[in-house]
Amino acid sequence: MKISEFLKLPNGKYILRKVMGKDEGWLYLYGDIEVPLEARNIYQKTLQGYPLEYIFQEVYFYGERFFIKEGVLIPRDDTEVVLEKAIQFIEEHRDEIKKVVDVGTGSGVLAILLKKHFPDLKVIGTDISPVAIEVARRNKQLHGVDVEFRRESLFSEKGVDLVISNPPYVEENYPLPNLYEPPIAFYGGGKKGLGFIKKLLRHSVKQGVKWGIFEIGAFQQSALEKILRENPAIGEVEFFKDYCDNWRGVIVHFLPSHIREHKGKFFRNS
Repeated sequence: MKISEFLKLPNGKYILRKVMGKDEGWLYLYGDIEVPLEARNIYQKTLQGYPLEYIFQEVYFYGERFFIKEGVLIPRDDTEVVLEKAIQFIEEHRDEIKKVVDVGTGSGVLAILLKKHFPDLKVIGTDISPVAIEVARRNKQLHGVDVEFRRESLFSEKGVDLVISNPPYVEENYPLPNLYEPPIAFYGGGKKGLGFIKKLLRHSVKQGVKWGIFEIGAFQQSALEKILRENPAIGEVEFFKDYCDNWRGVIVHFLPSHIREHKGKFFRNS
């Protein structure tokens, strides 16, 4: 197969640039050259569903390059709106937010980018997976930021102002989005996939956290809203959508214990 033909294939340009080390202009100029066997083999592997991100061990998130490898969830574009909401929220509460924990940090993209936006913020990332912590620490070095990554299921840190998380939230009967990514990063527990989020909410209340920003599934807003309404430790709640107009996350205000009995709860959707 000629380069000119391969360029028409899905991800063909990206594969050739990585394999041949040439820019786009060169590839079009020398389109009559035969495609290297390595590039053809990689393309065949992608047809079986194997992620390109694992093959080349890189992923781009929010315009930044990160290291990734098999065993760690590949960051999705959908999560970028969660990061944007977190940045906006921290800016609005800058005097009150000094310490942030990213639970289920995976490759560490949220924690690292928050630290890059707010260098004086103390940022901690936790994950139960040793492979994820290894990858997150490598990305910390790649981006030159001071983020502490710990292997924990939730978090043990005290005095946390904001918890952010892209938790596992896929429903138990739903097929895996990708057979090559770790199932633990997808399935949230329970029929509606909200088991982990409920656990994280309880733990955040116990730890005295002020706010939480959590990613959710596109069809989980109603079920989660009911859970939040029934929780006396939850105050104001704001659900938000992604760029495709799907529900993608929620901002939660945790109430101090002394005002829970007299709370007025507010729900907003944006």
